[in-house]
Amino acid sequence: MDQIPPEQLAILAKESQGPKIVGVVVAFTTFAAICVALRFFSRIRLTRSVGWEDYCIAVSMVCFDSRLR
Repeated sequence: MDQIPPEQLAILAKESQGPKIVGVVVAFTTFAAICVALRFFSRIRLTRSVGWEDYCIAVSMVCFDSRLR
């Protein structure tokens, strides 16, 4: 297998998409957390009942958030 020459590695390092990817992940995670919070708010405020699916959503958000750290 051929190795990548150092010049090509330098070019690839300049084209890193890391910051953009982190920004997209943070934006979508924040949007999802806001949606879950609004769901809880509306369920508590309007129907006065929170079901097991709501708790599953909250647990999955917490588990996903802990993986990001």
